Amino acid sequence: MGNELLYRHDEARIEIVEEGRPWSLDGALPTAVALVMARTMKRVAVKHLDLDLARRANELDKEARSALTKRQSALSNSEASK
Repeated sequence: MGNELLYRHDEARIEIVEEGRPWSLDGALPTAVALVMARTMKRVAVKHLDLDLARRANELDKEARSALTKRQSALSNSEASK
């Protein structure tokens, strides 16, 4: 089965296969520590990507402003020479 979004009306066709919480971290310290470490590493990776994206957006903004200024200057020069 692939991914599927379930709604309240889907309860009739769903059955509980096993009671309990197979994903529980009770008493599973290595699993809990691994989960916390993975979450932290993901947060750091996303923050790094955000910084790179912000830096690149700033560079693009500067390039766009520079190009716009040059274009406006070229247009005003061409109008002045007419």
